[in-house]
Amino acid sequence: MKRDNLRFLLIGTLGSLLLQLLAGQFGILGMLLSFLVPVPLAYVAMRRGLLIGCGSALLACGGMQMLGGLSAMLAFATQFALPAMIVAGLLRRGVPWDRVLLYGTLGLVSLASVALLIYSQQSGVSLPSLVDQYLQGEVTSALKLADQGNLNAEQAESFRSAIQQMGTFLKGTFPAWVALVTAVMLGLQVVFLGRLARGGYRIPGAPLSGWKAPEMLIWPLILAGFGVLLGDGAVRLVALNGLVLLLPIYFLQGLAVVSFFFGRKEIPSFMRGFGYLLIAVLNPLPIIVTGIGVFDMWADFRKPRQKKSDR
Repeated sequence: MKRDNLRFLLIGTLGSLLLQLLAGQFGILGMLLSFLVPVPLAYVAMRRGLLIGCGSALLACGGMQMLGGLSAMLAFATQFALPAMIVAGLLRRGVPWDRVLLYGTLGLVSLASVALLIYSQQSGVSLPSLVDQYLQGEVTSALKLADQGNLNAEQAESFRSAIQQMGTFLKGTFPAWVALVTAVMLGLQVVFLGRLARGGYRIPGAPLSGWKAPEMLIWPLILAGFGVLLGDGAVRLVALNGLVLLLPIYFLQGLAVVSFFFGRKEIPSFMRGFGYLLIAVLNPLPIIVTGIGVFDMWADFRKPRQKKSDR
């Protein structure tokens, strides 16, 4: 038993540290890898309990302090170790996975908001100014890619214009994007924990193919859509934030419909994975799948259809 615990401690610690180190080396791919950093820690907590999971998280935090100092350790603890323990702790208590995403996102965003508010008061810099400084730094880094890439003058100018417009959009919808990115990171943990379970534990809640968003959410979505089309100023800004939060929920419901038909047609697992990847990255598939999720509220694509009997 002690050997098993030690083995899992090392798996969680070394796995998360390795992913974190790799994430810093591969640019955009590294950003995607960073979403997986909490997975080894959450896996250990699911397999061996929260005590061993917390021990692995503490060891990983200690490793980050040795590698990058106190600031790196604090960033690792809040961005990766804490979310991993929240996800594993809620799942082990039998909370359905969709509520884990909801509760985890609300808790982490609330904690981050309080931390930012305290930092703002101590530093004398307002919250909007902190957000502006962060986004401007990201825009500047992105603009450097135009100078370093093999782009002609026209392409470089188009790239710069697109980045500036994206920066303006993110500035207005920053709260919603923070919540969305947090939910995506927690969701990826649930997905990978499900793939790694192999009978060692269970993920509570409905399978993806049977999942549906609460019906009441369709009305805020409709109101947000009208707010973006017809509103102005603060009304339009609130509506944009609402769409950023609500449309991914219906994208997930569209994925659930796709998953249902994958299962119905007995599509092999590797082909399903490839299909999900295409849906995520190949335009206009994300828009189409989101539309399927929205209209599933009325069409109920997964409802059993009665075949007409021959007369």
